[in-house]
Amino acid sequence: MTKGRILIVDDDPHAVEILTRMLEREGYECRSALRGAAALELLAEEAADAILLDVMMPEMDGLQ
Repeated sequence: MTKGRILIVDDDPHAVEILTRMLEREGYECRSALRGAAALELLAEEAADAILLDVMMPEMDGLQ
């Protein structure tokens, strides 16, 4: 049983990989997106319990 679903949104694949490994080790189910638009598509398919996002990204930043 997972503790919850977390969506990780960051344009740095290395940061996404590190966060995913850490959170999955703690029992969370993780999904990730490298762009804001991709994150919105994932959220349209399935809700997340929490979203960790990078505020400074190209195209669509985390605040948008």
